[in-house]
Amino acid sequence: MSKGKGLRKPPRLSFLTGDEMRNLTTREEGIIELIAKGLSNKMIAAELGTSEQTIKNQVSLMLLKLNADNRAHAVAIWLGKQGDPICL
Repeated sequence: MSKGKGLRKPPRLSFLTGDEMRNLTTREEGIIELIAKGLSNKMIAAELGTSEQTIKNQVSLMLLKLNADNRAHAVAIWLGKQGDPICL
């Protein structure tokens, strides 16, 4: 294995406190609600008047905060935290 080509370490979120890791911001909750409604990043960006890249960045941070594998998993975790029943 050449130097610098090993496995990537997962990003560290040491700048976030424990509460920030467990709780989504109001903006993130708005985004996850739109994800739950089936909107794409591009559609969410248009809805919120921001760039698609900004939404991608916010979704990536939400996945880390929720320890979710993907958008659907993040929605399921978030709904569970809200006390909403999750039907699979």
